Amino acid sequence: MSSSNGKILIIDDDVRIARMLGDVLEEHGYGVETAATAKEGLAKARDGRCQAVLLDLKLPDKNGRELLGDLLVLEPNLPVIIISAYGDITTAVEAVKAGAFDFLEKPISTDRLLLTLKHALEQRKLQNYVERLENEAGGRYRILGRSPAINKVLTLIDKAAAVKSGVLITGENGTGKELAARAIHYRSPRQNRPFVKINCAAIPDSLMESELFGYEKGSFTGAVSAKKGRLEAADGGTVFLDEIGDMSLATQSKLLRFLQEGEIEKLGAVAQRMVDVRVIAATNQELETAVKEKRFREDLYYRLNVIAIKMPPLRERREDIPLLAQTFLAEACNQNGLVEKTLTEDSLRFLTEQSWLGNVRQLKNLMERVAVLSERQVLEPADFLAVMHEGETEGGVKEKDSEGTGKSPSSIRKARDSFERSHIISVLDDNKWNMARTAKILGIDRANLYRKMRRLGIGTLEKKRERSI
Repeated sequence: MSSSNGKILIIDDDVRIARMLGDVLEEHGYGVETAATAKEGLAKARDGRCQAVLLDLKLPDKNGRELLGDLLVLEPNLPVIIISAYGDITTAVEAVKAGAFDFLEKPISTDRLLLTLKHALEQRKLQNYVERLENEAGGRYRILGRSPAINKVLTLIDKAAAVKSGVLITGENGTGKELAARAIHYRSPRQNRPFVKINCAAIPDSLMESELFGYEKGSFTGAVSAKKGRLEAADGGTVFLDEIGDMSLATQSKLLRFLQEGEIEKLGAVAQRMVDVRVIAATNQELETAVKEKRFREDLYYRLNVIAIKMPPLRERREDIPLLAQTFLAEACNQNGLVEKTLTEDSLRFLTEQSWLGNVRQLKNLMERVAVLSERQVLEPADFLAVMHEGETEGGVKEKDSEGTGKSPSSIRKARDSFERSHIISVLDDNKWNMARTAKILGIDRANLYRKMRRLGIGTLEKKRERSI
């Protein structure tokens, strides 16, 4: 018995019809299962091996219409084809409206049966493919963690996804603000429409308006052709305004008008156009302070801040670090074609104790580095110390302490200091060594920043300039 085309479940108490249908299907390469009752049919459907079901509406123990509902609850993408006598046509049509793929009238034409099955299986394949793609997209933008802090974020994301209200996501660098924005988009009815990101800090003020709203040909010198703005490109979808605290007041006014009216006006255009876009904004700044200092429009702030989501720093959700570390390590090994590596309990304890000023982004970076650079399959704290402090000892392995653990207190302190130093320098460089801005991003006051810089041997701005001359 060949079953190259898949297995079909026939649920019909008429043994003669079930046998005839089975013979036809087996001749054309299908495997066949039969059941004479609803109970037997549901049990055979549960094993997951059937690709489609032929279902009679009249069964001795249950109405076929009710069984249809049970089958679709069991597997929503399972094609169920109703087989019915002439007098059941009205009921069969109602069954199709309730989720059946199609109905076939008895006596059943062989050609019609085979064609209907072919279409049903093609639709099932397509639905499964789309579902797999959606799951992969959702998987890329999943937020990992079980801590109370992250559970609160996930609850707010689900609430935000169900409505059209403005969302303002705040938090330190590396906490996953963009990830949260994408999670909202991919859980919303807009998931199949564009998600467009705009980094407000990376686009000069002089270009921001044209980037948002677009322009017409000839609207200014160099406009040799019309350009669609990001808001129009995202029509029906979501625009993510990252670092919105860096947007100029002039552009803020135009953005506010768009949020109120839902209309865009391209530079050089004579007419306005309605655009349906959901706006999600994010910042690592304190916008309430910016409002008080007249650097950010109060009306825009309240327009955006309908649903406020604060991404917690990693130090406030340390219980999530083992899960994050193991997940990032597995992903790094998989993406780089490496043998799977694992973490010991000592490694997980070591990682949980770190300061993680770079938050989740810093942890993910470290896991990729250790996956690529470490030769060992089972990773110990020494492997992390090696990639954090390369070149300190031969082979990157520290001298063992009196207990032979290889984790001397001085080694761990040095690793922590190295982490902290490299991250502070990175943030300083990103902010052109602006001390006030750097301290705010790091979540510390300026005096504390200077103390850390002195302790870690980080030069001041003047020394930085001297080094670059």
